[in-house]
Order: sequence, then C-alpha cells, then structure tokens
Amino acid sequence: MNDLDVAYAAGLFDGEGHIAIVHRKANPAATKKNRYERYYLALTLSQNREPVIRWLQQTFGGSVKFASGKRSYDAGRYIRWDWVLSTASAAAFLRQILPHLRVKAEEAKIALKLQSTVTLNTGRSALPADVVAIRRDCFERIRAARKIECRPQL
Repeated sequence: MNDLDVAYAAGLFDGEGHIAIVHRKANPAATKKNRYERYYLALTLSQNREPVIRWLQQTFGGSVKFASGKRSYDAGRYIRWDWVLSTASAAAFLRQILPHLRVKAEEAKIALKLQSTVTLNTGRSALPADVVAIRRDCFERIRAARKIECRPQL
C-alpha cells in the first residue's frame, strides 16, 4: 500500500471516524464469555457515499453495514454506509495511519495502549487486576481526550 492511500485514509478517519473503547460490565450469572468485565477496541467511519466505504474495506479489511431511516429534525431520510473495524484489525489500521493523524492522534495512542494488553483471552476467565486497571484507565482517558477535542480553541 502506498503512503498516499494511507494518508488519504488517515484524513478521512481524522474527520469522519470514531475510536471507541467499549466497556461491557460483568454478568456473574453468565456461563460463558460475558461473565467477566471486558473492554475492547472498535472503530467506525460513516459516509453517505458507498464507494469510499468499500475502498476502505477492500484496502484495510473490516465490515460494511448499511443504515437508513427518518431524520429527527425534518421530514427527510438519511442513508449511510458504516465501515467497522474491531480489536486487532482496528489496531493494525491505527498503527498505519497514526503518523498522519492530527485530530485523533491522542485517541489512537490510547486505543493502541489498550490493544497492547489484549491476548487470546476468550473471556471465560478473569483477567489479572493490573490488566483490568490499564484497560479501565484507557477507557477513561479516551473519553476525556474526546471532550478536550470538542472544546473551542480561543
């Protein structure tokens, strides 16, 4: 892949993408993977132009979802395509585009720190307390970083 494609994807993601660390609370009554507290990385980018989303999928992997519905603010409708990446593939994408990010660089670094704690744990056993603490810290830091970005610069 050439650097121009990576830079283009970074620009798209910097403006239209979303980095999330998803937190799932523990369900002690569950017998399988939801029994313990979990954190995982998820990326999305939405556009109303399908070719851009398909290009991202073909170039970087992930999945594409289509959504449509009524807009809440008028009588119109919306259509959009969502590109979704999670866990290891999300981290691989962030590592590629990180040198080109301006707005979401700090969020990307936090997300990569979270992903560095991930092993092939199926969620059927509890993680060590120090790993859970790192993941919780990443979860809180990414939310705080997003709030700072939204404040106007005076």
